[in-house]
This record gives sequence, C-alpha cells and structure tokens, in this order.
Amino acid sequence: YQQSLKIEQTLKNEENIANVENNLGVAYYEQKNYPLAMEYYQKSLKTILKINNVTRLPAAYYNIGKVYLAQNQLVEALDMAQKSLTAAQKSQIRQGIREAY
Repeated sequence: YQQSLKIEQTLKNEENIANVENNLGVAYYEQKNYPLAMEYYQKSLKTILKINNVTRLPAAYYNIGKVYLAQNQLVEALDMAQKSLTAAQKSQIRQGIREAY
C-alpha cells in the first residue's frame, strides 16, 4: 500500500490516494495499531472532503469512529457515528446508514 500511495501521489490521482489511505488505515486497524490507523483514516477523510466525494464520506467517518470505539473513546465514537449517519442519509447510501446505526 505504501508503494501504491507513492504512485498515486506522483500521478496526483486524489480519488485513488483517498482509497489507498483508507486501505492503509484498515491494515493498521486490523493490526490494532490505532494511532497509525487514525492517521491514515484522517488523511483519507481530508482527501475525500477536498474532492467532495459524498459517496465515500459516510465510510470515512465510520472508520474513524471504529478507531475511537476500539480505544474506548465513546463520545468521539458516537460523534463520528452521527456524522456517518448524516452523510449516508443525505446521499441515500443504505449500507452507510445501516453501518452508522
């Protein structure tokens, strides 16, 4: 993923940069490396917001919320779940609505 990220950054393909950053977040989350998972999820969110990709926005908030939940930061996790739900409802993304709930 790191090599892929470098390639996408060289190509300046922000859609793919956001996807690779998210994938890195997933990899670190599964390894329980929450600081790095959060770092890459937040980078992905920033890119998603920059390019205004409303279909990926609910998942970005959801993933950040999962990291907060895994660290027992319940207020922050709930805030991210609410942001995920709002974004999913606005875009009518059923899977995102279900995940947020």
